[in-house]
Amino acid sequence: MVTHAGGNTMAKTLEEIAAVKLPRRGFSKFIVAEISDGLSAKEVLVGLVDHDYHADIADAYSCILPKGIRISDLLGGGRTQLTDKTIYAYGYSDNYRTAPQETVQKLLDDYAKGKGLELKVEMGIGY
Repeated sequence: MVTHAGGNTMAKTLEEIAAVKLPRRGFSKFIVAEISDGLSAKEVLVGLVDHDYHADIADAYSCILPKGIRISDLLGGGRTQLTDKTIYAYGYSDNYRTAPQETVQKLLDDYAKGKGLELKVEMGIGY
C-alpha cells in the first residue's frame, strides 16, 4: 500500500481528480487504485508512459496527488494500447495482480466514449 501524498500545489478535491489518467497514444502499463481523502474514496485508473514497473506508476502517481489525498489500496494492474481509434486494456501485474475486469471496464467506458474511441478490455489475457 502506498500512502505518500504530496507534491501537487493545486488543491483539488477527490471528486475533481480524473478517474482515468492515460497517455494520448501508445503503450503503457497502468494501475487501478482506490484513492481517499480520509472521508470518501474513489477508484482511478492511471497509466504512465515512462515507468517500467507498476510499483513505479503507483509511486509517481502518489507524489502528484494533492495534499490530504492518498492511495488507500492498489487493486491491480495491466497494460493499455491506445490508438487514434481504440483503447485496448489487457494483461496483469506481477506485483499487484490482475486489475478487476469490471472495474477497468467501468472506468474506461466513459473515458473512451468521451474521446470517441472503441474500447476492448481483456484483463488477465496477454502480457
